[in-house]
Amino acid sequence: MSKDKDLGFRRSPRPEQSDQGAPDQPAKVAHRQRVSLDSRSRSAVLSLRYEQEIAITQTMVERVERRFDLRPEQLAGDTVYGVARLLKWLVDRKITPHVPVWDKSARHDDTFSRADFVFDQERNVYICPGGAELTSTGRIDQGHIVYYRANKHDCSACSLKPRCTTAAMRKVTRDVDEEVRDRVRALANTKPFSSHAASARRSRCGLLI
Repeated sequence: MSKDKDLGFRRSPRPEQSDQGAPDQPAKVAHRQRVSLDSRSRSAVLSLRYEQEIAITQTMVERVERRFDLRPEQLAGDTVYGVARLLKWLVDRKITPHVPVWDKSARHDDTFSRADFVFDQERNVYICPGGAELTSTGRIDQGHIVYYRANKHDCSACSLKPRCTTAAMRKVTRDVDEEVRDRVRALANTKPFSSHAASARRSRCGLLI
C-alpha cells in the first residue's frame, strides 16, 4: 500500500514489485515523507517536522484500524519517530515500537552524560557519579521536560566537578515519559527489533508497520 495525499491508502498496482512484501506475506503499511530544511530556522523546521510525523503516524494507524479493522503489533521506524510522545501513544495502544529513542543527552567532551547518573524511582532523585543527589521541584517545562539540579555546595566540593560541569551546579533533564523511553531502549538489542529495523531500511521508508 502507499499513502495518497489525503492520508488514505491505495493498493500497489503490481504487488509482486512492491517493497511492502509478497502477496502471501503479512501486509505492511509504509510511510515516507520528505522535508526541506531551512538553515536559517533549523530548530523551528525540525520541531515542525516531528509534529507532522507524529500526526501523520497517528492518523495512518487509526485510519488502517478504522477502514480494515487492523491494528499493528509492532511499528518500525527511524529516530524521527523516537520522540517520547509518539512512543507513549503507541505503547498505550499495545503497539510495540521498534524505533530508536530520540535522545540528545550524550556528551562528547569527556564530561559526564545523563546516562552516568542513576535515577532512584522511589525517591524521585538522580544520583551523580560522586554520590550526590539531584532533586526536582516537579515543574514541567515545555510540556514534557523535568529538571533535576544538584546542590551548589555539593558541586563546589566535589573532586569530579571538572568532569561534570563548568556551571555552579550540574543539572540533568528527564522526560515525563522517560519510563516509556526506557522500555523502548530495552528492546533495542532484541532480535525482533533488529529484524524490523532492517526491513524498514530495505523498504527505504522512514516508517514500517
